Amino acid sequence: MKTTVERKGLLNALSVAFKAISSKSPLPILTHFLLEAGGGRLKISATDSDLGIETAVSAEDSEPGAFTTPAKTFMDIISLIQDDYVTIVKDEEGTECRITTEDSSCTLMTLSPEDFPIIPRFDADPDFIITQNDLRRAVRNVLFSAASHEETRAILTGVCLTVSEGRAEFAATDARRLAVTSVPVKTSNQETRSYVVPRRTLDEISKFMKASDDDVFVGVKKSMIFFQAGDVFITSRLLEGRYPNFRQVIPESSDYRTRIGKASLSTALKLMLILSQEKNYSNLVSLVVRKDSLKLRARTQDLGYGAKEIPCSFTGDPEFTVSFNGQFILDVLANMDSEEIIVELTNSEFPGVFRSAEDESHVCVVMPLKISDGFDS
Repeated sequence: MKTTVERKGLLNALSVAFKAISSKSPLPILTHFLLEAGGGRLKISATDSDLGIETAVSAEDSEPGAFTTPAKTFMDIISLIQDDYVTIVKDEEGTECRITTEDSSCTLMTLSPEDFPIIPRFDADPDFIITQNDLRRAVRNVLFSAASHEETRAILTGVCLTVSEGRAEFAATDARRLAVTSVPVKTSNQETRSYVVPRRTLDEISKFMKASDDDVFVGVKKSMIFFQAGDVFITSRLLEGRYPNFRQVIPESSDYRTRIGKASLSTALKLMLILSQEKNYSNLVSLVVRKDSLKLRARTQDLGYGAKEIPCSFTGDPEFTVSFNGQFILDVLANMDSEEIIVELTNSEFPGVFRSAEDESHVCVVMPLKISDGFDS
């Protein structure tokens, strides 16, 4: 095999495919790229058996063929080459590949391409079509609420994706907080369909989605989900199991509601978190809810205490205190696009509800913290 490719385009493609490489895999072949040349293109594939990514770049083929190469080492070499083009040659025995430029040459050992796992393909019409911008935004809006590691309830490490009536709803929860948002999609199937997509899959996809209206084609077959965005094809296993009924966690109504500037609330929370370092109540911030203000309080016994008052106007005539993990609320604010946030509260035992003022379908719920009688923030 012999092919010549533009270095910058190749490096970009390798960076995308590398997201499916696992450094912890016990199988050497899963730490390799599969490179296939032919038809004026060089296809790069990578998989860890759960997540698979294929992408391609234009190439000048003189001898089509395929081989594998150690992913990280190959990408490191390409990143340091200064020439505009590189030539990749596989020897006749198929045990080595050579990367050459006008003034450099590197040789890497290869493995048989026949040992590389087959990445499943989707050969039917897509279940739905979503823009890159909407997919990227929806993932960012909810992913922070998914559990990063959960041995007993692995389903919580995924995002529940529900498609119905021209919209896709994304929901994530770690049982202490919940984030839900929805975006428009194109679909010819009117049935409601739900899948649980691994957190890692959506995280990696969102990293190379652009702020554009270019389409992403999404299909589901059996236990696999497929994404096609331009030259990038991604396949991932879905998580098995029943996702919790998160809708019952969202209060149907709240007794008190106000609108607060996101920047003001964010600054107040950051200030209080500096003083919220109590061992048993780390990140605890109490909200004192009054009709004309929201007062934030925090303290650490051997460090100090603080308070910050934000003028606002709550509906009703409230007077109570409710405590939350302040970092959870700060995460909500960091992943909401609007400049103003709608805050809904009921009492010290009810969850807090935070909505985007620009899109109330983007809602986050944070469970309150229970404080023992001997602790008063």
